[in-house]
Amino acid sequence: GYPELKKQASRFVKAFIDVDVSPRGCVPTTGSVAASFGSFIACTQRIPGKDKVLTFCQDIWREIFTIFPYEYVHIGGDEVRKDTWKECPDCQRRIREKGLKDEEELQSWFIHQMEAFINKNGRKMIGWDEILEGELAPGATVMSWRGTAGAREASAKGFDAILAPTSHCYFDYLQSEDRDTEPLGFNGVVTLEKIYALDPLDGIAPQQAQHILGVQANLWTEYIATPEHLEYMLLPRLPAPFPRRGRRENRFLLCRQPLQRRHRRRTGCQAHFRRRLRVFPQDLAGRADRRLHGAV
Repeated sequence: GYPELKKQASRFVKAFIDVDVSPRGCVPTTGSVAASFGSFIACTQRIPGKDKVLTFCQDIWREIFTIFPYEYVHIGGDEVRKDTWKECPDCQRRIREKGLKDEEELQSWFIHQMEAFINKNGRKMIGWDEILEGELAPGATVMSWRGTAGAREASAKGFDAILAPTSHCYFDYLQSEDRDTEPLGFNGVVTLEKIYALDPLDGIAPQQAQHILGVQANLWTEYIATPEHLEYMLLPRLPAPFPRRGRRENRFLLCRQPLQRRHRRRTGCQAHFRRRLRVFPQDLAGRADRRLHGAV
């Protein structure tokens, strides 16, 4: 909860609120949601051509600022489909009025409005690496998820960056290539060894290294149906992206037993770790599959 987050933020964890203000489309919600993640179309009425949409987003953040004290706020800004904007009269009117070149610049304009509002309220903005597609104000932080190129570009331009590449830091991806023994997950593989191989400063010029703030691991829960499933996807991968003293290959050996002991003390239960050559309990995989597809 919030008190626990505040306590951790005061110690060593950078906590921030993430509310996606991305204007993702101009199609009203129909009551049905696309289930095919490969061709998902977000149905929303957050139209960047409407003044009330910008006002609405600012009102939401204004309320959040009174509740949460964090320095950073994450506005999203990723995976915006702009094809419907071409047919949207409000969007086209905004493009003409602001002298924008195209729909890409319209998104950039919208992000700038939110960035100025956030800065005026004494906060710092984080956005996914798509925000680099427009000019950013000093103080913005880029979260690089489409590989590490976003972090390199951001640091070269003098912006801070956080690494969260899908290739190494997305824990909704499977933990091994053996799909018969893995629970339901996103169609990708991020092994423990691969996470340890991530070098946050790879390709970063020495004089720009101070702009790399750290690494973030992500666990999106579209496929997660139970606490056991969530633990399994997190552990033992969770500690891997973060620097620890000692040899890189020994980090897991150093941290696994303490994590198990702490979990058992707090909950009285054994944590659900992935072990080498261990078959994931089929009942959990089955429950996850039934939950995702709406079965009881």
